[in-house]
Amino acid sequence: MIALTANALRGEREHCVEAGMDDLVVKPATLATLAAALRRWLPDCDWPESAPVQGSELSMLAELTGGDVELGREIVGRYLRSLEEELVALAHAQADGDLERVRRYAHRIAGASRTVGAHAVAEQASRLEHAAREAHDVGELEGPAADLRAAATRPAEEIAGYTTV
Repeated sequence: MIALTANALRGEREHCVEAGMDDLVVKPATLATLAAALRRWLPDCDWPESAPVQGSELSMLAELTGGDVELGREIVGRYLRSLEEELVALAHAQADGDLERVRRYAHRIAGASRTVGAHAVAEQASRLEHAAREAHDVGELEGPAADLRAAATRPAEEIAGYTTV
């Protein structure tokens, strides 16, 4: 049994093994990472040869869509619409002074952004998530929230080959 989690904290692998898991894969995981884990634990299976991966040339989105550009465009379009909605909800959480909701929205934005390859947005969202976890007051989040909004102004340019225009 292989656990798939976004929790990459120290000791998580040990917790999963104690719970009866054989291995742990941390999200966002590429298909190559998942395939490697399955091959490790099921070596007697007749596995097809994988296409060679050219380092960072293969984006997460290209791998997710199998290179289907139209599907990629659809996913990017949905991501961009969702990002807008999440940013509005995040602003409301900030206005309400709700640190936990800010943290949750930042976490969701980071995960979705990593999946489509919007790395600058993901990085700023992760910084805001961490800041919200450490903050005592929502006012401490003004800088990280502004940085996230700035990064989110043009994430589609970062997602090479999948412009929705």
